[in-house]
Amino acid sequence: MRSTPTLAQVISRALDQRQARLRTCLPARVESYDASTNTVTVTYAMKTTTFDENDGTVVRALPTTPGIPFAYPRFGSGFVFRAPAAGDWVLVVFAERSLDVWLTSGGANVDPRDPRMHDLTDAIALPLGAAPDAEQLAAPRSAPAGHVVVGVDGGSEVHVTPDGRVLLGSAAPGAHVATAEKVLLELQKLVPVLTALSADMTALAALPTSPGVGTSTAAAITTALTTFATAAASMSSTKAEVLP
Repeated sequence: MRSTPTLAQVISRALDQRQARLRTCLPARVESYDASTNTVTVTYAMKTTTFDENDGTVVRALPTTPGIPFAYPRFGSGFVFRAPAAGDWVLVVFAERSLDVWLTSGGANVDPRDPRMHDLTDAIALPLGAAPDAEQLAAPRSAPAGHVVVGVDGGSEVHVTPDGRVLLGSAAPGAHVATAEKVLLELQKLVPVLTALSADMTALAALPTSPGVGTSTAAAITTALTTFATAAASMSSTKAEVLP
């Protein structure tokens, strides 16, 4: 015959039951992403444990959940974004109160109009750098100290260094990058020099001591200037743009 539980046991059981239903956050794998609503469908990484009427544990899988808003770094109209793909890990956090009214109407100090708390339906998915050991990315762990890095694991990277330099390609790029506009600016400084040189060569051609030499040299310089002017007219950066 089962004994009557004490008051302390009743209270302890009630607290255990309540805590088992309290949602905080869980890692989850993205099944799909809906760009039109910026929401994800996720499958949770682990099962949940509750208690039956006999104080036995019950382990069950949480349902695959659609329609979870996907969060990303944003400040006003500024943002950093990459669309999540199937298989990506996210951290799903469960809000203290219902999000329905706030998601629909916005505002501050919103009355949630629903008593539910820490519910599965009030979830937001955050990008998650943490992952199982076998799925860790190599590039972020090898980034030099102090570098801010944006990139693709095993692919190109952009590094912002503590001293303010921007490195394209990797932490140790093999060459400097010059935008076409900057190159054009420096080349345009050569135009008056080459124009004057062409005039000097033309004058040199008139001297009896060097017949024909100045003429051919001046002609070559003039041809080079014409070619340069044609190319410069359409010169612009196609891989990078430097904004003022």
